[in-house]
This record gives sequence, C-alpha cells and structure tokens, in this order.
Amino acid sequence: MFGWTVNEFEGFDSADFEAFENHKWRSHRFNLERMRVSAKLEALGKTIVERTPEIARELETHVAEPTPTIFNDHQVDCGWLCFKRPPAEQRKLLAAIERSLTLAAEVRAPHPLHKELLLAVRVDHEGLEISLRLHAQARLDVQNIIALCEQEEQRAHVEELLRELPPTFECRLAEHEITPADAATNDNIALLRAMRDRGEGWLIIRRRIPIDSALLAADTAVNEIVTALAALFPLRQTFAWRTDNDHLERGGPPDAGTPEAGGTDTGRTHPPSAKERTPEQTPIAPATTTAPAETLPPQPRPRVSPAAREPISDDDRRPAWAKFTPRPRPARQHPPQPRRPRPDSARQDDRGPGRQPPKSPRRSGAPSESARPAPTEQRSPRNVSRPAGTKRPRKEFVPSDKPLAEGCHARITDGLFKGQVGKLITLDSRGNAQLLVHKKTLRIESGALQRIE
Repeated sequence: MFGWTVNEFEGFDSADFEAFENHKWRSHRFNLERMRVSAKLEALGKTIVERTPEIARELETHVAEPTPTIFNDHQVDCGWLCFKRPPAEQRKLLAAIERSLTLAAEVRAPHPLHKELLLAVRVDHEGLEISLRLHAQARLDVQNIIALCEQEEQRAHVEELLRELPPTFECRLAEHEITPADAATNDNIALLRAMRDRGEGWLIIRRRIPIDSALLAADTAVNEIVTALAALFPLRQTFAWRTDNDHLERGGPPDAGTPEAGGTDTGRTHPPSAKERTPEQTPIAPATTTAPAETLPPQPRPRVSPAAREPISDDDRRPAWAKFTPRPRPARQHPPQPRRPRPDSARQDDRGPGRQPPKSPRRSGAPSESARPAPTEQRSPRNVSRPAGTKRPRKEFVPSDKPLAEGCHARITDGLFKGQVGKLITLDSRGNAQLLVHKKTLRIESGALQRIE
C-alpha cells in the first residue's frame, strides 16, 4: 500500500517516529518515510484482525492517507490505523450527521474520521498511542453517550467499564485531563455537551507507549496493542450508536440537536416525514360527515360597454416578469446631413493612384497599333520560363593553384564532408578555417581544403 509492501509486522523503530517531526508535517519531501510507516500499520492491522475475531466481525480497518491533502489540513502529524464502521452503516450515519453540520464546522474539521467513534492505533514523534477517540462532530455517537449517561442504570454500567480499565489508561475531554473513572460524572457530561455545541474537541481514552520503551518490539508491541484494544472494545460497543444500541429519546438519528443546527439540547429528533413513517405512526384523520354542496348554474359574465372600459397602457400589456426590467431605449435618430458637392479635382482623381482612365472607343481617325513606330531597343523579360523537365545548369568549379583567401570558394578533400563545396569565411594564422556550406558553417583545417574557381 502507498508504494510499500510489508508482509509481516516487525515492530517500530526510531525512524518511524522521526517521520512525524514538526518540520515534516506539511512537506511532501518526507512522503516516502510516512508511506513506510503506513505500510507497517497496514500489516499490523492484519495481525490484529487475526487475533481479535470480535473486532474483525464488527469493524473494518483503515489506514489514513500519509500525504498532506485538503482533508488533513495539508499536514500529517501522525500515522493512523483505525477500526471503524462498515461502509453500509457508515453511509447511513454520515447522511444523518452532515444534515446537522454548519458550513463553518465542515471547513474546520473536514476529515471523514471525525464523524464517528473510533478505535485507533496512532504513531507520532513522541511514541505509540492505543485509544478510543470521539470528535465533537460525531454528533450521533455524542448524543448517544449523553442520553446513555442520563439513565442511572446505564450510567452505572458505564462507570463499571471505566473502572475495569488498567491503570495505564488516561482520559482527556476537550482541554481537560481527567481520570477514566470520572468520565461519566455530571460535570464531565456537561463538558461533553459544551464540546458538542462548539463542534470542536476530542474525547480520548488512551494508553501511550513512549518512544524509548522496550515494548515497541515486534511481538511485544502486538501483544500490548491487542490487550489495550480488547479493554477498549466493550466501551466502544457501549458508546457507539447502532440500531440495537439506541439510547436517544426518539430511537433514531438526530437531524439537528445543537443550537447552531436550529435544534435543542435534549437530543430530540424531528418528527418523521411521510416517507419515514411506519403504518403505526401514520395519523388517521377523524371521520366527518358533510352534506354535499348544492350545485349552482353558471352565471353569465357581466358585459362592460367600450366607453366604460379603462384605457390599457403599454405597461399593462407587458407580462409580469417584464415590468421589473427596464424598457429598451429607442435608437437615436440623427437628422439627415446635406451632401456636399465634390470638387472637380476629386472627381478626376477618385480613380486612385496607378489606375489609368478607361479607354474611350477608338475614333475613326486614330492610328492603329500596326502604324505605330517599333521601339528601337527590345528588352528581354527578366524571368524566362525553361522547358518542362529541364534544370538550371550547374556551375562547374575547377581546381586552382592560388592560395586560400577569405571570400574564395573551396572544396573539402578529406573527412566527413569530403567533396562539399562552400565559401571560405575566415582563415586564421593557425590554419583553422570556417567554410559556409549550404547555410551551415563548418570548422575545418585549411589542409583539408582546395581552392576552386
């Protein structure tokens, strides 16, 4: 995947964590380093699926994009291996969430992984993290947790699951660090409700392994990750909204449960539409008995005399949509200008330069062309057409005993261009010459040239 192939997970090394240093987040120069980590995470996901069949049965693995894109704000600060809902269930979930999000909230956090509760393995420059993550934009799961904790029996079950977590786990709600056992208190539920209203922040229950820990070796790392995910999976199943785990008041996904979405803070959904109603929910109108209305004969339309009618203006004849548009202006009428008489000189010269006046019919007394005297000197035409199939005679050059000089013609007697004839352009004292042959200048020694005439 991503240009790398890792058949078996072999653990993490220091280079994997250095790929996510701060100065590399927005640069595409380090894409190959991040792709290498993503390939390791993909191999790790296959190993986790083989060892945890309950997670493989409910969730699907996903490795986040290792290159900066618009969905990660053009920066990659960590590598993600996520366990999320199947595509069919995810499409139904996202359709309900996106109806309640404002455009500003979508721009702030456009990543699709912010829309649902995730089990994640995260690699950054500080170490490895195994966590249960919930973003504020995962409205359906947030509303389900709030409704779950409002019930005393369900809250006791959540607190018991939180107490069973190993002591190595920590919890973070928005900007507050809390203990996992206190995550379901009234104060923290109020913080979760405020985080949902803002549309920003995370609820994270995690375990971190630092970069210098010996637990990051191949077998040890897989065992630690599988153990941590197995401890977080019951919490994920309790918090995540599903058809069989619906703790909302109306038993369905909330369309708008926040003040910015136009709803209230109780998590109630809108009434089902006509297409969504079941036969039991369809209201039945009470039966009423009304007497049939009496049918009256059509009344004739009163006639109005032409004199009593109001005159119809041009605006009344125009359609309704045309009354709000300005009328086109009529074309400007210019008064006709009197034509000025042309002088006789212009009439004589209007034929233009180089044009001869038309020939008048020959008079009876005019001399004929045969009677005109012949010219004393006959000029030959410039271009005389040659017979078809003949070529211009080629100029023949004869060798000469004169020394080479600039401007003379010479023939090449040796080398690649042997036999070519050209004009000598330059000739220096060292015997180097430049010969112009067919619009190309050749550098050649004077010993390989012979002057011709």
